[in-house]
Amino acid sequence: MDRLRIVHAIPGRVRLKVDEVRANPTLAEAIEDRLVSVPGISWVEANPRTGSVLVVYEMESISSDTLPRLSAVLSPLIPGFSIEDLQRRAMERDTNGVRPALDTRITGFLGTLNAGLGRATGGFDLKVVVPVLLFCFGVRGLLFSDRVPFPSWYDFLWFSFGTFLALNPAVEAR
Repeated sequence: MDRLRIVHAIPGRVRLKVDEVRANPTLAEAIEDRLVSVPGISWVEANPRTGSVLVVYEMESISSDTLPRLSAVLSPLIPGFSIEDLQRRAMERDTNGVRPALDTRITGFLGTLNAGLGRATGGFDLKVVVPVLLFCFGVRGLLFSDRVPFPSWYDFLWFSFGTFLALNPAVEAR
């Protein structure tokens, strides 16, 4: 089994599975910190629960020295890492002529939007902003409405609460 493989790639976004990241939060954090330092990479999210690494990059910012820098960053963290192998597999995916499905493009767009929002707000993402906005709409409807509009203010409050819980699952106690 490959230690590092491309799960999904669209221009500006790539998701990798890295066996070493699974159940290793220290390595996940190190990969995030080091990859973000590479010019052209705008967002990195490594998940030690799944072993997944999401990299959002700016196509126009990627230069010829990006691949050697990636190799220099990842090689010490992931033994046996080969940027050439990863690049070859990425090219195979890009040249197969199959357009990504609509859900994949929407997910890619939302991931890019989420990364931009995180940069613009200093770390807040859609998982926090959407419930807060729904909550604000509910409070506005409650305070400034002469009659009960549709949807009602309590609908927005309920949706904000439900959305927050759905997007931010509770941490399991050990």
